[in-house]
Amino acid sequence: MKWWHWTRRLGNKALFESSFLLGKTRVWGLPDDLMIEPASVCNLGCPTCPTGAGTLNRPGALMDFDLYRKIIDELWPTTSKIRLWNLGEPFMHKDIYRMIRYAKDRFIKILTSTNGHYFREPDAPEKVVNSGLDFMIVSMDGATQESLEKFRIGARLDRIVEGVKSVIEHRDAVGAKNPTVEFQFIAMKHNIHEIAEARVLAKTMKTDIFKLKTIGISANDPHADELIREYLPEDARYSRYPDAEAIRNVANHIDKLDCKRPWRHSVINQNGDVVACCYDDQSHYVFGNLREMTFRQIWNGERYVRFRRGLLKGRSHLKTCAVCTEGLPSSVTP
Repeated sequence: MKWWHWTRRLGNKALFESSFLLGKTRVWGLPDDLMIEPASVCNLGCPTCPTGAGTLNRPGALMDFDLYRKIIDELWPTTSKIRLWNLGEPFMHKDIYRMIRYAKDRFIKILTSTNGHYFREPDAPEKVVNSGLDFMIVSMDGATQESLEKFRIGARLDRIVEGVKSVIEHRDAVGAKNPTVEFQFIAMKHNIHEIAEARVLAKTMKTDIFKLKTIGISANDPHADELIREYLPEDARYSRYPDAEAIRNVANHIDKLDCKRPWRHSVINQNGDVVACCYDDQSHYVFGNLREMTFRQIWNGERYVRFRRGLLKGRSHLKTCAVCTEGLPSSVTP
């Protein structure tokens, strides 16, 4: 990457950071961190995910590659990182490796999150490594089949272990540095007794990182009460909430904490809709569509400006932000 590309990205970062510090609702600069959703379909049925639960209020589909290319072509000069996932399984997209490589060729760090079921084909490990993928999160919330499928409905532990191990083995065999592979375990009522066993499994698979996360439950979810009873740990060490009631009153605990996301980050859904962040999983605040507008037009358009203005007044002013857990502990310290 040429020095002037780095200079441009650093200059862009200074602009949006200044905009946030000064309370500007029209942002100088563009986001350097994007989440792009390749797919809004999934092979599993996780109950806290609108796609898995069947409650997503838009059709499940795959992002058109031409749309993806348009996004990258406009934003690559100022974008340093892309999270290639959201409400679906990225590796269900037939062009996922092409999507990764297209962004990597423009000096963008690429991360993705997967349920790990799509690496058993003989050429899959080579494709993952050759794509240039930098970081891969593998969601595995159990060390046994019984525990895993209680939340990741339809998951197969043996298939995940076999596939992910093959990716790591190929990476190491060819002497590649990436992708870094993270074994991510969400601590829930039914699986916290398996944490030690999961750590051992992660070592057996030779993943680079073992991350223990807390479960997030949105008060906007129509099944919130049921999810709290079924999955929220009673042991406070494994919960991001002070108590179950805090799920309904998150803003009371963190309303004064600063959130920079609408100044430096943006989410682009499979259909081209632009929303503020992944917590807006039902797209309550759509700022525009990239099939009809450029990102620059959307970024400082009236809808985005109005949203930032509301957030500066406090999270409780916005439906999505009022129940967002940004600022609460999403990870558990070992």
